Amino acid sequence: MKFNFKLLLFLVLFCLLSIGFAYWSVHQPLFHDQYSSIIEDKNGDLLDARIAADGQWRFPSNKKDLFISPKYWAAVMTFEDRRFYTHPGVDFLAVGRAFISNLKAGHTVSGGSTLTMQVVSLYRKHKSTNFFDKFSEMLFALWVDAFHSKQDIFRLYATHAPFGGNTVGYEAALWRYFGKHNKELTWAEAALLAVLPNDPALIHLGRNRNLLKKKRDRLLVTLAGKNLFPAEDLPLYQAEALPGEPKAMPHDAPHLLTSMQKLLRNQSNTYVTTTIDGDLQRSLSELLQRKGIDLKANQVHNAAILVAKVQTGEVLAYVGNIPHTGSQNSEQVDIIQAERSSGSLLKPFLSMLAIQDGMVNIRSLLPDIPVNINGFRPDNFNYEFEGSVSLREALQQSLNVPFVLLLREYNIARFLKQLRQLGLGTLRNTADYYGLSLIIGGGEVTLWDICGAFASSGRILQHYNTGQSRYYASDIHPLSILPRPITQSKESVTPTLLNSGAIWSTFEALSNHTRPQNYSRWQEWGENGDIAWKTGTSIGFRDAWCIGLNRDYIVGVWIGNADGEGRPGVIGLETAAPLMFDVFQTLPQGRWFDTPYDALARHRLCVQSGYQPNEACKTDTFWTVKNLDNLPICTYDRLINLDAEKKYRVNANCYDPYAMRQEAYFVLPPSQQYYYEQKHPAYKHMPPFLPDCNTESADNPISLLYPNNISKIFIPRAASGDLNPVILKAAHRNPGAIIYWHLDNQFIGQTIGKHTLPQVLAPGKHILTCVDQEGNKTSAAFEVKYSEAKSFVKQ
Repeated sequence: MKFNFKLLLFLVLFCLLSIGFAYWSVHQPLFHDQYSSIIEDKNGDLLDARIAADGQWRFPSNKKDLFISPKYWAAVMTFEDRRFYTHPGVDFLAVGRAFISNLKAGHTVSGGSTLTMQVVSLYRKHKSTNFFDKFSEMLFALWVDAFHSKQDIFRLYATHAPFGGNTVGYEAALWRYFGKHNKELTWAEAALLAVLPNDPALIHLGRNRNLLKKKRDRLLVTLAGKNLFPAEDLPLYQAEALPGEPKAMPHDAPHLLTSMQKLLRNQSNTYVTTTIDGDLQRSLSELLQRKGIDLKANQVHNAAILVAKVQTGEVLAYVGNIPHTGSQNSEQVDIIQAERSSGSLLKPFLSMLAIQDGMVNIRSLLPDIPVNINGFRPDNFNYEFEGSVSLREALQQSLNVPFVLLLREYNIARFLKQLRQLGLGTLRNTADYYGLSLIIGGGEVTLWDICGAFASSGRILQHYNTGQSRYYASDIHPLSILPRPITQSKESVTPTLLNSGAIWSTFEALSNHTRPQNYSRWQEWGENGDIAWKTGTSIGFRDAWCIGLNRDYIVGVWIGNADGEGRPGVIGLETAAPLMFDVFQTLPQGRWFDTPYDALARHRLCVQSGYQPNEACKTDTFWTVKNLDNLPICTYDRLINLDAEKKYRVNANCYDPYAMRQEAYFVLPPSQQYYYEQKHPAYKHMPPFLPDCNTESADNPISLLYPNNISKIFIPRAASGDLNPVILKAAHRNPGAIIYWHLDNQFIGQTIGKHTLPQVLAPGKHILTCVDQEGNKTSAAFEVKYSEAKSFVKQ
């Protein structure tokens, strides 16, 4: 017979393709069911679950470290497939015995199915009803067994077997019937779960469950006979009652479950072990629920708490909203991921960056006066002004005007770019879009992102101290709900974003300001009680924030209404800060940051202004960042020439230079002095000039406060049709000076001491001029426009 090489080659290729197809097919997921979404805490305990779209409690089978009780494993092997580890997917002895038994009985009394065949049956969604079905099932079972491990096959069975009602799979049954998760079973519980898939309807409370108990007890007898547990324990296990009503799944982190895929960057995993501390999560949920009762009295319905480790960014608690407030109050909204006005939360980052650049240090004075910048007129929260205030005090009091002026000097676009590098990705618009309002709540952030940015700052500082004074790019990263290995890039980088000395200076300032009333004695707890914390309140009382951190933990709190409705009292210091301190009291005591001495240097600065010394200021040495190249020379401390009696100011044009006396004075510009001396009565004024003494070389002591840098003034007309008066306001360095007011070159009055003058201004363009008795003057040009008054009817 002639050898047919082509036929042999065809058969070989056919076999290879068949094997390849079979290998590919069985390595595709056998099951394409809809699964529940499941999250566990850091200990592997069930934290929250959401039922599958088809209404079944079916846990995903993608968890590689799924714990299955050895007792359940033994019970299933004994009840379903005793030769599971020795047959190739089909137990031909059992099939033959079943065929003979069924033939003798004339109907089906035994199926002879193996676990592998049952997996195939579950995959096909129906049981075999005829010879062809059974043969197909057996053939597929052989392929499954050939390309899957016995352990994988058992897991597929355990995670897809029916357990009654809408409970599918071992893990779902474990919780629904016994309230356990990843825990060991008793032999009675294991036996029950082993027999239940054989007739799942028996678990129903309305059925004859005695049959279920008999099946369980018979299996227990068999297990005892195999010496899997002592025979004397058999009556004890048989006495165990069957489970009652199925238990509800836990819902300790519903908002985290909702946002899980977003936080995992849209991964398809629906079964996740998180970094959440289950006990802390439940404790803070209860805390927020109690807080919600007080908030509801003010018609405030939403709040959130976020807690994470600074070192790794791992989240320990994620309470996305007040539990059980009702869907009508937006309870379902995950506030932690919601974009909200940042309020004052960005001020610490501007402080760090400006200090890092050497523009200012934490002691530097900043102006705090009414300003109008191209129509933008920022106010402080209390509508008061300090005149001049240090950066430290501006941070602690969360003043708006000093930071608006600092941002203008620093550059909005540059600041915005660096905020994005810190992880504030919700600031998507341009610098022109936000303008200077960015620093006082003009942009939106999430609690997740802002806590991540603060945590990255703390991480940079901490690792600088522990990493041989180096910076690591890997320190800047968002928070995570997945465990992060505590690793650190070995490559150091230049601190192009944040300098540890600037971070430390800012955190030190934020750890020493006045705490809420109930926590005013916090500092008495010792060094480990220090917390750097910052509040924020948005315009209209819509958002109350408080972020606090130490070396170990960061806590973020938000309070308000998810629908944006503002309520009086929704203020960071009054509502969010107390809650943040309550959260810290539930945490282990944290540590404060070490001083990064390698990033600091002792510099001699002016004591009162915090700027580079001039010949007049009193100096001292302070720890600051090393780079002070851009720090201006002090302009506040001046050497003033006085007469021999030190009663008058003089100059060489009117007084003998050899008879002059020099004295140092702390001198603020008139506009700053006006507000500063209201808060600092001890402010020392310079003496007046000697009469007839030429003052041309002196700076202008007059400053217009209103109108100031305003091109147009809009005034509502009174309901009667009359014109409303405008309060003109000026400041003079000499508190006893007289100011003469002129409007359009016409004298309209004079003031002394407090320089305010009511005046009715006609519509149109005007020039206002102020002149003092020494001839110093200042002017402002503006246009007045009137709007018609609206009539209001009292309802």
